[in-house]
Amino acid sequence: MEKPRRPRRLYAGTVQNFVVAWLDENIDEEINIDCQNTIIKLREVVNAVNTFTNIEECVTFITDIKDEKVFMISSGTLGQTSVPIVHDMTQVNTIYIFCANTTRHEQWTQQWAKIK
Repeated sequence: MEKPRRPRRLYAGTVQNFVVAWLDENIDEEINIDCQNTIIKLREVVNAVNTFTNIEECVTFITDIKDEKVFMISSGTLGQTSVPIVHDMTQVNTIYIFCANTTRHEQWTQQWAKIK
């Protein structure tokens, strides 16, 4: 007789030494319910979720990080400008482009190894 399978939980703890830098000029935690829910879920697994609407502020934040790795999330539009600036920073581990129109950004994202 087989043992009943329990649902597997991928990771139950907080990922230490990682922060999220989310760059999107339309990010508004109060109005955008999908965004708000995503931020809540992210905060369950990483030390900090930092949101930015301005490329310069986001780049400054990443530059100032010394002992942590950054998962960057960017809108497609701001990603086209910000990725060339941050891609080679040692603090940046991975970059995700968060956009409903994936085909629009498919070509330019191919040239950057850290974009997943």
